[in-house]
Amino acid sequence: MRHYLAVIFLLTLILPVAARADWQYTKWGMTKSEVEAACTSNQVQTKEGRYSNGTKAKYELEGSYKAGSFDFSAQFYFSGEGKLNMVSLVLQGDKGYELEQSLLAKYGNDYRKEFLAGSTALQMYRLIWRVESEGNVVSFIRLLDRYSVQYEPLKTDERDKL
Repeated sequence: MRHYLAVIFLLTLILPVAARADWQYTKWGMTKSEVEAACTSNQVQTKEGRYSNGTKAKYELEGSYKAGSFDFSAQFYFSGEGKLNMVSLVLQGDKGYELEQSLLAKYGNDYRKEFLAGSTALQMYRLIWRVESEGNVVSFIRLLDRYSVQYEPLKTDERDKL
């Protein structure tokens, strides 16, 4: 019996665990009303729906969010089916360099860098991490003096339906 318990214990260490695929107090695929209910400690406001550049996500809710010394405007985007599929945190204040360094420290140097608007200017780029352990794609975006962090679910056959 001890042998079987030891094998089960070792298998739990070796086999992959399902990734946590959500952002903070929300889960990918929530409806707008579910996100509003989940944001009990953070007041959210309905926004006039506008689409994010390059995605099919519609911006419909906004609230405030604080992480460490960083203050953000949290913007919630929903799919055409009304399911949460992106959270964009727009940095408030002038700590863009510190935010970038914080993300590099957390997610490492295994990222893809894209220059935006066809520019190779240092002030307009995106760093993209595929974070398997969280089930998310995390992007740091710098547009001149505007900084943001975007969270989206990893794309898999099952998650593409969100």
